[in-house]
Amino acid sequence: MGFYRGLDTEAYDRQYNDRELVGRMLAYFKPHRRRVLLLTLLISAIALMGAGQPYIVSAGLDLLVESPRIEIVLGIVAAMIGFGVFNWAGNWLRRRVTARMIGDIIVAMRRDAFEASVQHDMSFFDEFRSGRIMSRITSDTEEFAQVVQLVTDVLSQLLLVFILLAVLLRISWQLTTLILVLAPLVVLLASGFRRIAR
Repeated sequence: MGFYRGLDTEAYDRQYNDRELVGRMLAYFKPHRRRVLLLTLLISAIALMGAGQPYIVSAGLDLLVESPRIEIVLGIVAAMIGFGVFNWAGNWLRRRVTARMIGDIIVAMRRDAFEASVQHDMSFFDEFRSGRIMSRITSDTEEFAQVVQLVTDVLSQLLLVFILLAVLLRISWQLTTLILVLAPLVVLLASGFRRIAR
């Protein structure tokens, strides 16, 4: 994944603060509210299923210790197969919805960027070649698509982490506290990613 491909600065580049940038991006997502809602539900369901797997295995093993029966083993196996199938199908559907939504957004972004570029007077194109501008539009929107895909993956994993943290707090708050000591490092990494993504 080449985050820096096509992102060399040009004289016509503009700098936006975070609020303006988020506002401009949200404007492109507004026509896709249903898809965003579906993605939110899918990400939540996948995270719950991901957190459910270790919980079911743990509870199943506790049951096996108390009374070792083949029915318990078969139940654990069936539950794991069910979780695996749901996880695969949920991720497939999430990727499909995300790809379609991103495709529509990219088309809108490219159309807007092209319309904005042709509004310049002809002297602008004496200084900046039109092919280079089109290449920049294409590469930047591709990078945006990759970042959106990556953000949905990260959100899914973060939700899974929060669900597992709640379960871990019930099991042992001391060990969970040790895990949370690493949280500042994760925040620093996320902050560094934000700078790269911009």
